[in-house]
Amino acid sequence: MKTKILTIIFGMIFLVGLMAVVTAERELSYMQGIDINNFVAGNEVTANFSYYYLDLGENVDNSPWILQFNITSQNESYPVWRGDFEMNGYIRRCKWDLIDWCLFGEEIIPFECSDESNQIIEHPLGSEPIIAENGTFYCYNHTTDLNLNRYDNIFLNIQSLPALYPGDYELSAKVFYLNDTYSPIVEILNKEYFENVYYTRGNEINEILVNISDVNLNTDSLRGKILADGQNFTDFSWYKTNDVYHFTKEIPSNMPEGDWELRIIAEDIFGYLSYDNMTLKIDNTPPDIIAIQPTGEIYEEIIPIKLNVTDRKAGVNTDEVYYRIREMNGSNICPYDGFGTWDCYDSGWVKIDLNSGNFISGNYTDTFDTGPLESGEYWFEAKAEDLLENVGVLE
Repeated sequence: MKTKILTIIFGMIFLVGLMAVVTAERELSYMQGIDINNFVAGNEVTANFSYYYLDLGENVDNSPWILQFNITSQNESYPVWRGDFEMNGYIRRCKWDLIDWCLFGEEIIPFECSDESNQIIEHPLGSEPIIAENGTFYCYNHTTDLNLNRYDNIFLNIQSLPALYPGDYELSAKVFYLNDTYSPIVEILNKEYFENVYYTRGNEINEILVNISDVNLNTDSLRGKILADGQNFTDFSWYKTNDVYHFTKEIPSNMPEGDWELRIIAEDIFGYLSYDNMTLKIDNTPPDIIAIQPTGEIYEEIIPIKLNVTDRKAGVNTDEVYYRIREMNGSNICPYDGFGTWDCYDSGWVKIDLNSGNFISGNYTDTFDTGPLESGEYWFEAKAEDLLENVGVLE
């Protein structure tokens, strides 16, 4: 059987985006040091080379590096078919390079190459589907980024089938980094806290704790939004501590009552958007007050006071339930300041304590001594606050 000798000719190297979209700022200026010879069909040969590129070619997007190699036949009658070659390699770099001195030894990053037609490249940002033509190999590491630096040594092991047609073959190389097509990961960390917390107008929502992950995050895009009754309320503030984002917002005066969706939104520098949401509970309704006593009958020495106060959202502030008794003259009620066109009685607001029940619904009781009162008609009223300072009045 005659030995087949292949001549390998290397072409130029360019930095391109996925799907071969070349942009000027991603081109490599030149390559150097490619050396390959004595390539016998059926045997394995190693190509040793490195890339050099200008600052404009730097991977500013922190995206994974991918190597692409193309082997083409100079004889159109015998094109390269899938499976004619096998390929793999590794990158050898200094752990710390100081003025051409390799300090702390070298590290080896292996990579695998595949010429399968339909491939999915797994990388730290996720995965990308690609299509490989005949003779095209995509090389990468599944678990880590190749993270090419200037002058890193690349070793490429190439092996051909023993029956490969003898002739001249051209090997061209490209290095590119995958486009980041993945949206940021946004996770509100303390959703459970807000499940039982209510807010009202003028309150400040604080300490919405959020984890946001994206190597290409655009921090200027971070924002919050409340979707309430066809309106969008924005203008959140945020700051960051220990890799956690803290979002705050004051509830506007026109925020309607209800359970509304609150979103924390993030975008990366490519415009890919993501958000996480939670429920924001707004309670603008004061407690409901029912007077069980007095009931309007005639009292002599003692007036029994019994109120039922209920607030099934934020809950009643049990320290802020009061009643008041004021003297009447026909349809006139004693003024709040105790002075008017006649000498009248005003008890002022008297605090009444919770007797049974709880802050959601409870009975509040007291007794009022009529000793200071003269015979006549008196106006009874009560008021209560919920825990958000929404005030309800019973008259």
